[in-house]
Amino acid sequence: MEKPTREPRDAHSLTTTLAFALFTLSVVMLLISSGWHLFLNVRTQQKAISSNQHLIAQDAAVGVSNFIQNQFNALDAIIHLTDPTELPPQEQRRILQSLLGLQPSFKRLVLLDAQNQMLMQASRYSLETSGQLSDELMAEALVDVRQGNRYISAVYIDTVTSEPLVTMVVPVLDVFGDFRGTLAAEVNLKFMWDLVDNLRVGKEGYAYVVDKQGNLLAFGDASLVLKGENVGGIQTVRAFIQSPPSEHVIAVSTYEGMLGATVVGSYVPLETPDWAVVTELPWNEAYQEIIWSIVMSVVITLAMAVLAGILGMYLAHRLVVPLISLMQTATRIAQGERHLQAAPDGAREVASLAMAFNSMTSQLRQTLEGLEQRVAQRTADLQQANEALSRAKQVAEEANELKTRFLANMSHELRTPLNAILNFTRFLSKERYGVLSERQQELQQRILANADHLLGLINDILDLAKIEAGRIELFREEVNLVPILQGVMATGVGLTKDKNLSLDLECPDELPLVHIDKTRIRQVMLNLLSNAAKFTSQGGITVRVQAISEAMIRIDVVDTGIGIAPEHQTFVFEEFRQVQSDLQREYQGTGLGLPISKRLVEMHGGEIGMTSTLGQGSTFFFTLPISHRIETRHEPVLAPTPVVPGDDPRPCILVVDDDRSTQDILRDYLENAGYTVQSVVDSRLAAAVIQQVRPQLVILDILMPHLDGWEVLTRIKSNPVIAATPVLICSISEHQQLGMSLGAADYLVKPIQETALLERVQQVLPPPATVLVVDDDPDARKIIRTILDIGHYQVIEAADGESGLSLLDEMRPDILVLDLMLPGMDGFAVLEQVRANPQWDSLPVLIITAMDLQQTERRWLQERSLAWVQKSQLSTDQFLTQIARSISQRNNGREQGETDHPHPTD
Repeated sequence: MEKPTREPRDAHSLTTTLAFALFTLSVVMLLISSGWHLFLNVRTQQKAISSNQHLIAQDAAVGVSNFIQNQFNALDAIIHLTDPTELPPQEQRRILQSLLGLQPSFKRLVLLDAQNQMLMQASRYSLETSGQLSDELMAEALVDVRQGNRYISAVYIDTVTSEPLVTMVVPVLDVFGDFRGTLAAEVNLKFMWDLVDNLRVGKEGYAYVVDKQGNLLAFGDASLVLKGENVGGIQTVRAFIQSPPSEHVIAVSTYEGMLGATVVGSYVPLETPDWAVVTELPWNEAYQEIIWSIVMSVVITLAMAVLAGILGMYLAHRLVVPLISLMQTATRIAQGERHLQAAPDGAREVASLAMAFNSMTSQLRQTLEGLEQRVAQRTADLQQANEALSRAKQVAEEANELKTRFLANMSHELRTPLNAILNFTRFLSKERYGVLSERQQELQQRILANADHLLGLINDILDLAKIEAGRIELFREEVNLVPILQGVMATGVGLTKDKNLSLDLECPDELPLVHIDKTRIRQVMLNLLSNAAKFTSQGGITVRVQAISEAMIRIDVVDTGIGIAPEHQTFVFEEFRQVQSDLQREYQGTGLGLPISKRLVEMHGGEIGMTSTLGQGSTFFFTLPISHRIETRHEPVLAPTPVVPGDDPRPCILVVDDDRSTQDILRDYLENAGYTVQSVVDSRLAAAVIQQVRPQLVILDILMPHLDGWEVLTRIKSNPVIAATPVLICSISEHQQLGMSLGAADYLVKPIQETALLERVQQVLPPPATVLVVDDDPDARKIIRTILDIGHYQVIEAADGESGLSLLDEMRPDILVLDLMLPGMDGFAVLEQVRANPQWDSLPVLIITAMDLQQTERRWLQERSLAWVQKSQLSTDQFLTQIARSISQRNNGREQGETDHPHPTD
């Protein structure tokens, strides 16, 4: 039966590709063409706008200059006809009055003689309100007019009319050209306003006149002029103010105009006076043609692009349909229909392709038939070879599995009895089972020392076996070596303090990053430091660090110890070899520390070596690769931060161990004993989690990736917030002396027995508080004691009120649990005496009763106790929660809401 064929998922991708390519090509070409023409058009339009704008400003400047010139011409006309200084006063007054009538812009005329004394004046207003021309102004004008020049003053405001004025002064000369006096006129610039207002700057543009100080002199809105508006902050005006009088650059710029809108503006300065005419045209009006050009270009481009896309899809479809048919035929042939032929349809090229395809498939069929026969023969041969390889692989895997089991069993079987010997010996040393004689103590110490030595030997052998078996995997990271060295040096203090040796680190301030497994390199450093401290009795140990090339860093451990003879230096890195003979050895050791260090350094791609002089000391050195952004195989995965325990009254223990199986075992042991357990897998989070959770005890492993236990312990003890938290070390390695020197509370060696663990935890973790229970019912006391034992509280019992009060003085408990129905002195009387005594006034009191309390009794208890619990509703969790809260409130020295308002606990 012929298998149904279906079109592949991407069958029309060629159609889409061709259509998209044609569409993209068309769009790009249209964008380039239209963009270039648009660019040229915009540049042309900008030049035209600049030119037109400047021409308008120049025309406006000419108009203002003509206004000023007309005023001077009117004055010159009078003094050219006659010398007014020689006329009688009546004639002078008549001439000035007629000039006022001819020139409406003149506000006042003043005629002065050669000594600058006023001969006659005429004003449009009364002379009392017209004021006088300032002496300073006339003195300044006299300097220019004596040289035959005209003078025009700066703009000032009329104090009466608030109109802008200027003073124009011309010299009066006789027929011989001698100076006879001056003719001054105050000119009202408001007559210039109509001239400026009539200037046409586009449809919505405008022009205005400013002086060199930025004061507005003329504008269509006269109110701004009358207010004395200063427009010196406008860009064009600022350019005019800052430019020297002799320099003027033709420039048109875009900025925020005087009316707040974006404008295209220009200015043209006047030759006399030092003013400028500014023209501003709204930006949208100036660039209206450019905007329309851009819009039309975009519309045309989009339209052409759509047409190109449609044409591309049509042409691609015409081309792809025959190819799809050919592709379907090829798919069916690949599925086994080898005798199928492609139909030579479509264009001539496609038909030729189909014929070539048919020829190829015919030759391929013949080739495949021959290959199938040879493949069948080869398959039979390979099957036989694979069966042989499979049998060999199975044998190798079984051998590897046996070796793995042997290592695991040996680890457990050897360490378990040794741990028992060590623990039992320590029990004896603490004289729990009787006082030891001096001889017994000496023998006990020898047993302990030899067991420690044997355990170290076993640990080193197992580490070496793991390295040889390839079971140790490096967790490489790009790290800064300086903090690791500083942590190792802090740990090394415990190795040298008993011998009073100096321990120094010589390290540059900056080192390149190294690509290492931090835990294993710390192990190498500790091995070398331990080895140096073992064979050095005086002097000191120095650690030197330096970059010896662009690829390597070298670390030297230099001691002043006994040194090594030349004949012994050749085998210091060999397994199970020591430099002394077995009969003359003064120093214990497994002989595996240096070989293991050598293997670990070589696994990192470095080298290790030594130099030594007998009697003077030794130098052990090794190199590490500098990081060059090498991709690590294991990215660190940070475990989520544990949830901070809330009101759980049980003591909290934090387990820091990278082995989840160990965590599960410890959790099972501890939770069955009534503790809450939080876990941290990644040692880098340990200090932060301890600070957040605030556990009562930390159980810490030593051999962990990222940060080993020594560095975690050093960080805990160096943090003042969490330094007081007790730390119990549980590790497969035996370094109890070092752990105690770094601040550990106790030390356990894995594998850990439940009894030994709980015994050490109870020794390190004291009871959280002491509770005095006063109840005449022995069964009730037993129930309460059972509940409090879950929280590891110390319980004191009293059967009546008098005994309870006596125990308060004697035992000083942290909380009182009181029954109300007591023989003799009932609970109410006991509570009243407790609150009456200043020593017990702040003691938390929790009432437990079977009574049905009245409203008055409830109020009385609310004032004197923390809360009350009905015996019929006694709940373990809620009771322990209430105990824990009350103790926490007392320890914090403050009362919580429930202390202020006690209530019965359900």
